[in-house]
Amino acid sequence: MKVIGMKKLDFQTPENQTIKGYKVFCTYSNADDKNLVGTACEDFFISENKASGWLPKVGEEIEIVYNKYGKVDHVNVVKSAA
Repeated sequence: MKVIGMKKLDFQTPENQTIKGYKVFCTYSNADDKNLVGTACEDFFISENKASGWLPKVGEEIEIVYNKYGKVDHVNVVKSAA
């Protein structure tokens, strides 16, 4: 996946817990998916805690690792931004 944008977020939960993190916007193509023509896009949220110091950069190639509940566990940078 290629990072094409990022938005920093800071919000309160109904339980008054402060959540800080990033909404990351990415594009990808998948040759194995015969139903996908061209490039697809998606976004995901990652908290600062889960990001562990990673700051999304436009142009980076990343791999998202999900936990067993389908939530983002962490992100691996495959290729740094130019």
